[in-house]
Amino acid sequence: ETLGAYHIDASGSRKSGRALIININEFENGAEMKRNGSAVDVENMHSLLEDLNFEVVVERNLKKNDIIREIMKFTEKMEGKGNEKDICAVCVMSHGNSENQFMAHDNEFLNIEDDVLGRFSNQNCRAMIGKPKLFFFQCCRGGKKDHRIVTQGKSMVSDGPRSDSSNLNDAMVAWASPPGFVALRDVNRGSPFIETVCEVFRAHAESVEVKDMCLLVTKKMHDMEHKLENKQTKRDDDVKNVPVFEMRGLMKRLYLTPKSSELTTSTSDTGNGLIEPDENQKKSKNKERPGRIRKKVTMKDGEDQPKKRKK
Repeated sequence: ETLGAYHIDASGSRKSGRALIININEFENGAEMKRNGSAVDVENMHSLLEDLNFEVVVERNLKKNDIIREIMKFTEKMEGKGNEKDICAVCVMSHGNSENQFMAHDNEFLNIEDDVLGRFSNQNCRAMIGKPKLFFFQCCRGGKKDHRIVTQGKSMVSDGPRSDSSNLNDAMVAWASPPGFVALRDVNRGSPFIETVCEVFRAHAESVEVKDMCLLVTKKMHDMEHKLENKQTKRDDDVKNVPVFEMRGLMKRLYLTPKSSELTTSTSDTGNGLIEPDENQKKSKNKERPGRIRKKVTMKDGEDQPKKRKK
């Protein structure tokens, strides 16, 4: 049995997809938790999705209830006649924890499975049944660091009625890190995860299937090395930041269709950032492209966050 392909229509002036970007970079009563550099991620992802023919909505620094309301509004809009889309995408950027939660502006936590992914299940979002859904989460999933391992030799590489599941299907869920591990972010150039996704998707969206692009992102990020400040030893740790891609009921090949044939890599290079707030605007003299060793210090998207409040 051969696999078909999801239908993405980019003809004419019609937007084939709808996207929602939620960036929480400031937190109530937590100036030290500000996610410096995240604006670069928003700019990169917004530009990529627009070039891939998505209608993009960006929301910043929302409280928990406002986030839930915006996600519900996003799904409800696709239910209306004339608002049909072939694909949708959601990108969430914030601090996270090991309980699969991310933090809102008011320091309240949202459950990723229930408050985000569950809203797009076949039961809750019938307009997108059988249509592809992309999710990107730039947030920590714990406090572990993926320390670099030195190895000898080659590097480790690492026509009738039909029924549908009520669960989330036809979806690709992308996580910046594995369960239990931190996700990194550079205070000047944004996160390695969002940057690499945008770079790879820009370079290959016209000809490469999404699952293969995910493999390219994983390989590219595996080959990167980063410096992360260890607050106990006051020294820098050599760490990795390898993403995780989950295919949830993705039953066809998915090719993203750019709105023009001029989709090329346009990742900005503003230098490597430091962890200190007063160094945010400084630029490194050694500008390095993704895939090279980042010689400066990055931050964790989950660092210095308050404990989960008990109900």
